[in-house]
Amino acid sequence: MYDIAVISGKGGTGKTLVATALSAYYGWDYIDCDVEAPNGALFLEPVWEESYDVSVTIPDIDQKKCTKCGACIRFCRSHALALTMSGPMFSPELCHSCMGCEVVCEAKAITRSTRKIGVVKQGRAGEQIVWEGRLDIQEQIAPPLIHKVKALSRRDGIRMLDGPPGASCNCIETLKGIDYALLVAEPTRFGIHDFKATVEVLQRLGIPAGVVINRSFGDEEEIRSYIGRKNLSLLGSIPFSESIARAYGQGDLQMLLNELQPSLKEWGGQILDRGECCKR
Repeated sequence: MYDIAVISGKGGTGKTLVATALSAYYGWDYIDCDVEAPNGALFLEPVWEESYDVSVTIPDIDQKKCTKCGACIRFCRSHALALTMSGPMFSPELCHSCMGCEVVCEAKAITRSTRKIGVVKQGRAGEQIVWEGRLDIQEQIAPPLIHKVKALSRRDGIRMLDGPPGASCNCIETLKGIDYALLVAEPTRFGIHDFKATVEVLQRLGIPAGVVINRSFGDEEEIRSYIGRKNLSLLGSIPFSESIARAYGQGDLQMLLNELQPSLKEWGGQILDRGECCKR
C-alpha cells in the first residue's frame, strides 16, 4: 500500500480538484478525510455500497456516587467537565475520549459510554473505490473519524487521501503513516502564509512532498523561491483559467480531466517515479 495525502495551507486552494482528478485519472482509491466538509463525491459521484457509524468513548458519571472532589475537572485539559452545585457537568462535544477522568476518580463514579460522531461510507465510481468520512452536525472532534476512514479503507495499492486544510490536529491525523504529501498552493498573500506553516509541519514529520501551484500566472516568484529553498519538488501548476473554474464550479469531472490530462499524467508520473510505491 502506498498513501498520498493531498493537503493545503488554507481552504479553497483547489485541493479536492487535484485529489479527485488525479485519483480518477489513475484509478487510485479516493479517501475523503476532509470530514468536516467532504465534497469529493460531488465530482466522483459514487454509488454508495456500505455505511459504518463511528462512535467514541465518553465518560458516564453516576451523580449518586460522585463526592464532588473535583479530581476529574482538574485532570480534563479539554474543559469537557465543570463542577456545579449538583456535581460535575459534562460537555460531550468537547471530550477527547482520553478517559483520564475515569482513572483519577477514587469514588469509581465514572464508567464508560459511547457517542456517535459521524459516519464512514464506501462506494464505487466505475472501477474506482471511493471512501468518505462525514462528521455529524455540531460535532467538533474530527480525528477519531479520520482515523476510522483511513483504517477501514486499507488495502493493497495506491490510496489518495484528500485531507483537511490547514495544519491542525485534523491534518496531523491525516498525515500519520502516509508515504508522500502533495501540497496544493495558492499564490496569494494568505495562501503563501498558510502554505509555509503546512510545509513546516511536513518537514518536522519527515514526510517527502511535492507542490502544485493552482491559479497560476506563471510568475509566482515568492512561492517558487520558497519551494526551492525548502528542497520541495515543484510538480507543476494549474493556470488561472476560466474553463477550469467553470468545470470545477459545475462539478464536471470529465471536463476537468480533459483540461488537466497532460498535467495529471506528468504529476502522477513524478510521484510514481519515486519508485517506493512500486516496491510495496
